[in-house]
Amino acid sequence: MAEPAWIDVVPENVATGKLKKVYEKVAEDHGRNFNIARAASLWPEFLDLKEKEFELFSNTKTYLDDDQKDLIAALVAQINHSVYYSKFYRASLVERGWTDENVGHILQDIESHHLDQKTKAILVFAEKITRNTK
Repeated sequence: MAEPAWIDVVPENVATGKLKKVYEKVAEDHGRNFNIARAASLWPEFLDLKEKEFELFSNTKTYLDDDQKDLIAALVAQINHSVYYSKFYRASLVERGWTDENVGHILQDIESHHLDQKTKAILVFAEKITRNTK
């Protein structure tokens, strides 16, 4: 993937220290690195936040499976009008066999009949938290 031309980021092949670890973790978990991780090279505080986010959402042992985590993230991104993250998490679901149409339907109707009760409850809770903390 080409580096974004409008941002002078640290390329993966010269990254060192914490930045290199974040790049490697993103590539390990997702098969490739993303511009949002590369942008972390420009702002140390942002890098710290991204590192914590990657730890939280990547390979963390929780009661949630990867699909549930990505549905939560896609829903929160949609509520916050974050086009980048919305596309990112929807694409992750599609890579695991979901159709984009099905994901879109679920995000428009989180109490959809396409979901089990646990996932519905998780999404309802995530929506309430997101909308009430703005």
